[in-house]
Amino acid sequence: MSGLDCIWLLENHNKNLDILEKQLSNIYTSLGLKELDMKNGNLKSKYHDLEKKIKKNKVKINKYESLLNQYNYTIKEIEKDLYNGDIKDLKQLEHLNEEKEKALDTINNLELDIIFMLEKEENAIRELKYIDKKLNETDFELKEMAEELEFRKKHLSTNIEKELDAIKKLEKNINTEALAKYNHIRKTKITAIVPIKDSICTGCNMRIPTYLLKPIKEKKELIYCENCGRILYHVNDPELSLI
Repeated sequence: MSGLDCIWLLENHNKNLDILEKQLSNIYTSLGLKELDMKNGNLKSKYHDLEKKIKKNKVKINKYESLLNQYNYTIKEIEKDLYNGDIKDLKQLEHLNEEKEKALDTINNLELDIIFMLEKEENAIRELKYIDKKLNETDFELKEMAEELEFRKKHLSTNIEKELDAIKKLEKNINTEALAKYNHIRKTKITAIVPIKDSICTGCNMRIPTYLLKPIKEKKELIYCENCGRILYHVNDPELSLI
C-alpha cells in the first residue's frame, strides 16, 4: 500500500472519528434528555410551589376558623345579655342587637371565605397528585434514558478508540512531510484528500488539467488541486473506496 493510499484511508478514519466525536458531544441532546430533564425540573418546581400555596392556605383557614370561633362565642355572650332579663335599657338592647347582626354578617362572610379556601385547597391537592404522577413518569423515563445514555456513550467511546488506533497505525506508514501537509490542509479545508471523478476534483468541482491525470493515477507523489489545494486521489481499488 502506497503512502497516498494510507493518507486516503487516514482521511476516512478521521472523518469517522469526527462523526463519532460529534455524536458523543451531542448525545445528551440527541436523546432528548435535556428536554426531559427540563420538564422534570419544571414539574418539581410546580410541585414545591403548590405545596407552599397549600400550606399558606391552611394557615389562612386556621386563622379564619379561629376568628369564626371567636365570633360565635361573642354571639353567645350577646344572646346571654339579651335574654337573661338583666338589661332593661332599650338603647342598650338595640345596641346589642346591632352588634349581634354585625357578628352574624362577619360569621357568614368568614364561612364563605373558608368554603372558598377549602375548594381552593381541594383543587390544589388534586393538581398536586397529578403533578406527582407526572413526576413519577418522568423520573422513570429519565432513569431509562440515563441507562441508554451510558450504553451509547460506552459504544461510541469504544468505536472512537478503534478509530484512534487505526489512525496511529496509518500515520506510522506515512512520511513526516506528507503527513504534515495533509494535516495542514485538513485544518483549513476539513477534507484534505478527495477522489477524482471523470477528471473532476470532487472537492471543488473544477476540471483537472490533463497533464496531472497520469501522476495522480500513478500515486508516486502528492498531487494538489490547482484550484482548492486539496490532495487528489484516484480510486482504483474497491477496498480503498470511501467507508
